[in-house]
Amino acid sequence: MSELIAANGSKPLLVPVSLRLAGELDAPGAGVASVTVIVGEQQFPAVMNGVAFEANLSGVNPDSMVRLEAVRGTSRYRALLGSALLLKRQAGSDRRLDIAESPSLRISPMSTAAHFFMLRGLGDRMPMSDAEIDESLQTLLPEDLAVAANAIRAVAAGEVVLPGTHASFDALLQDRNAYRIFLNRNPSIRTSADANVRSMPLGPFSPADLQRDWVLATTQGRPGMAYTHSPVQLMLRRLGGYWVHSNEARSRPEFDARLTAQGDMETVPLGQPYVDHWVYSYSPSTYDASRYVSRSTILRETYRRVFAGAYRQLWIRVRDQRNWIPPLPGEDRGNETVLSFWLASDLSGAAKPAVDSHVLGRRALPYFCKQASGVQGEPDRLAMCEYALHQLGSNGVGVVEGLGRKVNDALVAIASSGTAGLQWSIDGSGSFSTTDGVIDVKYWRLGVSDEVGDMMIYLASTGSGDAMQTIAGRVVVLNGNGPVYFSSTDPVGSWIYGSFDVRGPYAYDEYSMGYAQADRFDRATDGTQVQTAQYWIYNAPDAPPDSIFRYRSGWMLSNGGFFDTRYRANVSTGETGLQHYFSCGQALQRGATQCGPARVRYFKPIAKVGSRWYGIEEVYNTAITDYVAPILHDRSSRPNYYEKLSP
Repeated sequence: MSELIAANGSKPLLVPVSLRLAGELDAPGAGVASVTVIVGEQQFPAVMNGVAFEANLSGVNPDSMVRLEAVRGTSRYRALLGSALLLKRQAGSDRRLDIAESPSLRISPMSTAAHFFMLRGLGDRMPMSDAEIDESLQTLLPEDLAVAANAIRAVAAGEVVLPGTHASFDALLQDRNAYRIFLNRNPSIRTSADANVRSMPLGPFSPADLQRDWVLATTQGRPGMAYTHSPVQLMLRRLGGYWVHSNEARSRPEFDARLTAQGDMETVPLGQPYVDHWVYSYSPSTYDASRYVSRSTILRETYRRVFAGAYRQLWIRVRDQRNWIPPLPGEDRGNETVLSFWLASDLSGAAKPAVDSHVLGRRALPYFCKQASGVQGEPDRLAMCEYALHQLGSNGVGVVEGLGRKVNDALVAIASSGTAGLQWSIDGSGSFSTTDGVIDVKYWRLGVSDEVGDMMIYLASTGSGDAMQTIAGRVVVLNGNGPVYFSSTDPVGSWIYGSFDVRGPYAYDEYSMGYAQADRFDRATDGTQVQTAQYWIYNAPDAPPDSIFRYRSGWMLSNGGFFDTRYRANVSTGETGLQHYFSCGQALQRGATQCGPARVRYFKPIAKVGSRWYGIEEVYNTAITDYVAPILHDRSSRPNYYEKLSP
């Protein structure tokens, strides 16, 4: 909010802002460089001293957006800073803002790429407020930023040549299809993008940053509420560093933290936190299916700042990890460095207080439990086992309903009626907590909601000392206080799902699986369904898709839920682009001798607004061909919405 003064009892007036900006230009190219600070319609030329520049802003409107433009030879660079009032607050009492206080003052290929994609996220226009800048950060995709920044650098450095059809890189970047073709003809830009990001100078952290609690989330490709999975990292202060909680259960989440000579934040684990992935194998001759764990142990994580808005910052995390196979002694797959982009927020500013009305009654929340480790001999691991309906009473007591798998080991629908008791409370800071006496869960509201969903960060913990385990994440809590149910005909028609509301990369190609529209699900009254997926891989965005895949399945209502099952068989459907069968009966008619479920999707509606049904979704997915029970599969559970497009 703007700072106001009263003038002789009249309406408050905005207080003009005056301050000095001191930044750096990290921009390849030939010739003399110039930097201009643009504040609304005003322009302030900067004084250059090598790569450093300074500019005085005098008497500017505090609500005006401030941006930087630099020219070196034929190359043009940009950086978005925020409102004049935000810069004044970041500068502090000396009213001089430098890179140590705002990494956005470094004009570079990365700042130029971020400027383009942030404006694109707002509909190709300048932001009108700091809140819109923070909103635009959520729309950034890492593959867009890293590749575009490297392309800008490579063109300016003369490593690659612009196509003759475009006079500048600005013009090329605006032409999406021409930009894609340019990248495909210069593949080294993509392959060297991560290495370029790791080597480029960025904004330093300050000692004060190590005294803050941080919540980190990956960008989601769109502003506002999202029903897509988003990894989260919660960094809570401890003496000498942080407790770093993540989507993977950790038994010792302590990390030491320090600032490097370059101003990066480096964290080193005291224990051996790791990330596990399942690897599947299958024998066609015996039909035996198996899986084992591939593990990445974290050795070090280094954080670098790209941009600082009013409430959100854009960070890069460089993780050094060791990859190995725990069940196979001596199976070491070597060390690896992994780059990722994160949106970072000071937890004290990001969290909004909860009150009873945010949680009372019928709510869909995560349910946590202990599960067997994938490695023999290791203790059970804390996990978000399923998303379940909670009845939370005004007396601080609650019950979890409908717990348990919704299919058996043959992936056939069954009833689930498990229950569990818990207690809940809201503390003085507005954090919402639950406990069952073994697992404690704390939630922080983020103040992002729609008619039914309320986005929250959670931290679940169990045990103490060396036996302590934690897991963190971001989830949409659904309000189910207006119960709804599918009638026998409600599922019929055309639908889209919230979990498919994602944006593909700007410069899509075959390696990024192209650009996809949200899948459409068409259901008929006879219990059949066709899921249609369209992909643009080589074709231009305004051209027809390169590939259209259709997936058959059968649907039914059972035990208060909706089931959608794909079937696979040992004979092809015989139709190009049409996968799976409506039922095993259909497959047997085509001559199949083996048939079974390939994937089951379960949905229990708990709320409805207009044509959108909100509920609990579970997906049982087989990673390999398997026809005989027990069928090896994964289970995932999440909030989702199904939106009906037509009757």
